[in-house]
Amino acid sequence: MRFNLGTDLQCPAVSPSEQVRPAENLVPLLTKTIGLVRDRIEFDPFMGTCPAGEAATISGRAFVGCEINPHHSDTASRRIESTYCRIEEAKGQGVLFAAPPIPAPHPTQSALFRETPP
Repeated sequence: MRFNLGTDLQCPAVSPSEQVRPAENLVPLLTKTIGLVRDRIEFDPFMGTCPAGEAATISGRAFVGCEINPHHSDTASRRIESTYCRIEEAKGQGVLFAAPPIPAPHPTQSALFRETPP
């Protein structure tokens, strides 16, 4: 099954067996739409398992997401890190005497608002 959104945007549907959660967004569709506007930060206030973050990573865009469910938040972190690693591995070294790659920082999560002691 394929979704056809006119003549410009087409992407394969996510099969139920590939869905991480019930309302899984289409990463290929998000990758195409996120890539339409350059030099922006992608923000998803209800990121869930983070398909928008995966699409932003694929598109080379910065991403900020919020999720209240700790299980989905952990899944989102692993998903973005896995996507980033796949992209880095695909680039490959390719040069015999090239310097070793500098390790990239891993995605981190921290509380936006911290309680301050009285």
